[in-house]
Amino acid sequence: SGGDSIDIGAVAAFNEAGIYFTLVSSDPRYPVDFSRVPGGRGIYFIELSNQLTIEGQKTYDTARKHIAGIRNICPLGDDIGDIRYLGFSGDRQQLLLLTTGGEKADMLVYSRDDMELVQRLDIPFNYGSGDSAFNLVWSGEDGIILVTSYGEFIFLAPGGDGLEIKIHSHVNVSEDTDSVYLLNRYYQSGAFDYNGEELAVAVPISYYLDSS
Repeated sequence: SGGDSIDIGAVAAFNEAGIYFTLVSSDPRYPVDFSRVPGGRGIYFIELSNQLTIEGQKTYDTARKHIAGIRNICPLGDDIGDIRYLGFSGDRQQLLLLTTGGEKADMLVYSRDDMELVQRLDIPFNYGSGDSAFNLVWSGEDGIILVTSYGEFIFLAPGGDGLEIKIHSHVNVSEDTDSVYLLNRYYQSGAFDYNGEELAVAVPISYYLDSS
């Protein structure tokens, strides 16, 4: 009401086997009503095959059959917060689900083989709320980077008991004192590397000319 606009989208991850996805709302105040979805709330899976690369009508028919075979492989209860990210671990053997709600966030780790929850890691952050905190979620072979809209930086990497918080800091990448650059969702084309102690992050920086 009052001109509010809500978009329904999806967060997804895919590999050679298929596509994993779930529906999300652009406004956490108005979550997706899964009561209208036959399978209910959860992580859905579409199995793919090489036939989808065939051109023409056969591709459409094959794709339609796959879509008809969508299934909820991991039902999610009310204890799971708003979903912000879905992706794979570095070894591609686990699914990672970042959820937020109120003043907290969790990283849920599921085994890809049986979709059993193997870890629930509390993600601390000092600024903002869970509903709007994370501006960038960036997964790679060495771990996963989380950056909030306030520049708070959290790096997760595998440890003895699963994912662990290795670095919790604040990142401002600045060329000078007058210009501050924050890592955000536009830097997905960068790269990072972790040697067990230090994390190196490389991202492109766009410069804007002042025409005044």
